[in-house]
Amino acid sequence: MKVPLCFVFVMGVISQATASAQTPSTQAAGSELDFFGIYAAPVFATDLGIPPYTQPDTFPFTAAAEQAFNAYDALVLEPNQTDDCLEEHMPGILFQGDPMVITQENGRIVIRYERRSTVRTIYMDGGSPAADHPHTKLGYSVGHWLGAELRVETTHITGGSIRPNRGHQISREGRMTERYWREPGDDTLQMELLIDDPINYTETVRYGREWVWSPDEEIRPWECASLGTRDSEPDIDELVRMLEAL
Repeated sequence: MKVPLCFVFVMGVISQATASAQTPSTQAAGSELDFFGIYAAPVFATDLGIPPYTQPDTFPFTAAAEQAFNAYDALVLEPNQTDDCLEEHMPGILFQGDPMVITQENGRIVIRYERRSTVRTIYMDGGSPAADHPHTKLGYSVGHWLGAELRVETTHITGGSIRPNRGHQISREGRMTERYWREPGDDTLQMELLIDDPINYTETVRYGREWVWSPDEEIRPWECASLGTRDSEPDIDELVRMLEAL
């Protein structure tokens, strides 16, 4: 007996719809896998390797923060200007143009940045830091999945410039919320960074940037160089060693 083609088509549509209906509606398990791997800055990154990003047109400074911004001098306040071996900090590491790799290890998300061989651990168990937890350069990060979106909250930082070599500051009391997501079928990892810091801003400050999934990229060892402080004499032997290594 011949089966009409229209009947086959209709049955196929019904079968596909039934299969889709049986797929779990929560996207957390599947979407988590989409985030893991190596990412790099977009190829059109400019400004000496610093990728494009968005920030407020006008910053809602407190009076003290506005005064500090107007007096800001990166050569004085940023030791990384002369010492490339110093530890990176949050949120400055989020604005660098070097590749990063995102993995899941022992129920935690670990992000390894090529920049200064920085490693961030994001605790996914929902726990909060102890009351006496120390303030560190990278702070304490807790994450959770909200559907297909990864959210990370970071506290207990030492403070400093939000973006390297810029006068927009964040204090030790600052709280950062990162939102990461990928649109369906898109290799671009989007990030929105929200900063709440009553010491420096009267309302939430919002940044944004993106990375591109780059499976052929690799995280290379960080070869750093320290020339001492701005007012110190450079280490000539170290400088010679660096030149010989080129």
